[in-house]
Amino acid sequence: HKGATVRTLSIENAREIYELRMVLEPMLVPRALESLSDERLAEARRLCDRMDQTRDVSEFAEYNRQFHDQLLAIDGTWLSRLVSMLQVAAGPYVGVSLHAHDTAMDTSNQEHRLILRAFERKDATAAGELTLHHLSSTIVLLESWWDHSQGDSK
Repeated sequence: HKGATVRTLSIENAREIYELRMVLEPMLVPRALESLSDERLAEARRLCDRMDQTRDVSEFAEYNRQFHDQLLAIDGTWLSRLVSMLQVAAGPYVGVSLHAHDTAMDTSNQEHRLILRAFERKDATAAGELTLHHLSSTIVLLESWWDHSQGDSK
């Protein structure tokens, strides 16, 4: 019987999580498109609308998780389970990234809308590239915020 282990946030962990996501999520896109229903697309659209309407970081982060889950969730495959685990692990970092810049929420949701349009067109290439860009821009925000916050504490 062991107790819970609490991990502190670190830029090293964030990089590892996002590096893995940047490899795995574009691989998942074509598979996800094969089983993507109109209902899940409609829910992803609603989630984008909710993200546009909120300024609350916690709400936005939860809608963000649900949005990506709607587009990429495929039950039963190892790849989708790994991506889901990484998305959960990235959750706290999403919140941090949203604090990194005044326009982070708006920029993130603009990227979501582009990803959504690619999924609606069933364009696996564009959806994969846009997903990669979205993940990459998040890690850039995190690194910028981390560098700035570490500089303030020295």
